[in-house]
Amino acid sequence: MKKHSEYLISKKDSIMGNGSMTEELFKFYSEIFVAQEELSALCGDLSGYKKSFKNDILPVLDIDSIVLEEETKGHLAELMVKLADFISGVNPGMDFSEMKKNFTADADILLKSLLKQDYTFLEKKGVENRLALDEFIFVIHNVFKPFMVALKSSSDIKPGKEDWLESSCSFCGYLPDMSKIVELKENQRHLHCAICENEWEFPRLVCPACGCNDQSKHGFFEYEENNIYRAYYCDECKHYIKSVRIPKLKEESAFDLAVEDIITNFLDAGMIEKGYKRI
Repeated sequence: MKKHSEYLISKKDSIMGNGSMTEELFKFYSEIFVAQEELSALCGDLSGYKKSFKNDILPVLDIDSIVLEEETKGHLAELMVKLADFISGVNPGMDFSEMKKNFTADADILLKSLLKQDYTFLEKKGVENRLALDEFIFVIHNVFKPFMVALKSSSDIKPGKEDWLESSCSFCGYLPDMSKIVELKENQRHLHCAICENEWEFPRLVCPACGCNDQSKHGFFEYEENNIYRAYYCDECKHYIKSVRIPKLKEESAFDLAVEDIITNFLDAGMIEKGYKRI
């Protein structure tokens, strides 16, 4: 797993300069990243999970066949308690007592439901745990993320552009959170998976939300203070995706899209105000 905590720290001056985060929120995400990195280091040998990989069909991961090992569940439960405590620190009114009791028993079905984006089921489980849907998803997403990143890293399957032209992740089937435009690669567009951090090429002139390729319905808003940041929108479906434009003189590895997502919340606020929704 990338050292998101270090990248976040490297961006602190610009974050505080543009007001995209308070000191409290910066500390909150720093704590989350450090806790996730600690879990990632504990993941160890994940070869036992490779039986859930489909070597001839994409996406690679067969979600229904995943069975979490007891040791993995234990590490995930510890991370969940840490995240609950971090969140309680900034929002004391939230009650995680039920989730702390139920998580280990529910871990398998929660992971599968999250990857399948079964929000009806997740809303039901949220109610059982006394949490709103968005609160519940935030916790389980951040709990499972380091495991999913490690699982993706254990795969040597790297589909080419011609093998996968979908907007969902070619490894786990989940949704993208960000995209990047790479000038050095003839402005190729790559989508970034929100949960396993896989990246795959996707047509630049196609909407990732609805597949619309009518350019009269596409556009973008650019952040005036730093034009590497854009939000590409589609008026066919009223969705948008944020993007980082990587100049020719910059290395792709110099950008951490998982962190760029959370420090560009000013783009989200602007797009939501204009009536668009995130993918």
